[in-house]
Amino acid sequence: MATLSTLVTRVLELLSLAGGLGVQTYAQPKIIQFIQMAYTDLVDRRFWNDYTTQSTYTLDGTTGKVTTDLTNIIKSFRDIEYVWYGDYASALPKAPNNRSQTMIRQLSFAASGDPTSPFLILPVDNTGEVHVRYRIKATVPFTELDDVPMDEELLVRFAALLYLTFDNSNQAAIQFVNKMYVERLDKLEKLEDNHSKNLYSSSNQTVTEWHDA
Repeated sequence: MATLSTLVTRVLELLSLAGGLGVQTYAQPKIIQFIQMAYTDLVDRRFWNDYTTQSTYTLDGTTGKVTTDLTNIIKSFRDIEYVWYGDYASALPKAPNNRSQTMIRQLSFAASGDPTSPFLILPVDNTGEVHVRYRIKATVPFTELDDVPMDEELLVRFAALLYLTFDNSNQAAIQFVNKMYVERLDKLEKLEDNHSKNLYSSSNQTVTEWHDA
């Protein structure tokens, strides 16, 4: 993780290396844009272990929603990886979209359409606590001194690739940086996948598929 200012400097250096041109050739405002685009794409790509967290909330007992205002905590339903109810070991399945929520009696969770509680628990009259694992997302746009919460090397390579691709004037540089980016992404995703396999290989805690009663 690095500040936006540091990332801009590093992207400029990589562009200069790849393109064989001085850093003054590249527009910093565009680089900032591409860093922010790269961050948004990468953070949404998967549930990175370093950028997810888990919190516990209390259900209101009537709407299936939690009593805490999650507006600035969980940005959207898509940012929820798992939900556990009470002391249940297994994660809850997502309720199917083709079923009326009022008719679902299997314990599950669904999108609520409410930014203060982007998910709800079904049936809605359940009480108690839920434990939610969700994606941590920083607020974009970043300021110069903001830390950008993503692997620094991956961000630098992806932002440089976006810049070169949009410019589209140096195919050799695009291929060079794309290779660097793909190699870094592949390495990090393999590390993530291996961690998940080791953690859950002998557990059923991640069963999240819907099963008809």
